[in-house]
Amino acid sequence: MSNTDALSINRPLLTHEIGSLDKPGWRVKAYAGKQIDDRDVEEARRWGELIQVPRHEELLDLLRHSPVDRSKKDEIKRWSSQYGLRMEESAGLDVVYDGEQQRSEMYAWAVAHAHGA
Repeated sequence: MSNTDALSINRPLLTHEIGSLDKPGWRVKAYAGKQIDDRDVEEARRWGELIQVPRHEELLDLLRHSPVDRSKKDEIKRWSSQYGLRMEESAGLDVVYDGEQQRSEMYAWAVAHAHGA
């Protein structure tokens, strides 16, 4: 069975809820200000092709110029959201969301606003 065949679903997949998706390594490294290596770029390329993310080559170019500044980090987070959406669409889900790719940390807001706790 080819990768394309594996993405084809002939019957409905009933879902109740989809939780958070794992953040890709390239997204985590870029957001942390770390250097992105060739394996990360290859992973983004492979998944971009597999789930047919439009214009994913733009992300690859962005990743090759790491570490990135704040505006580019936000752009990489948006790409991560696009990958999450396309993954769920490719799986045949009717209702999709980005799998919390925009969230930096589950407790970030609470920690940032805790005073003397």
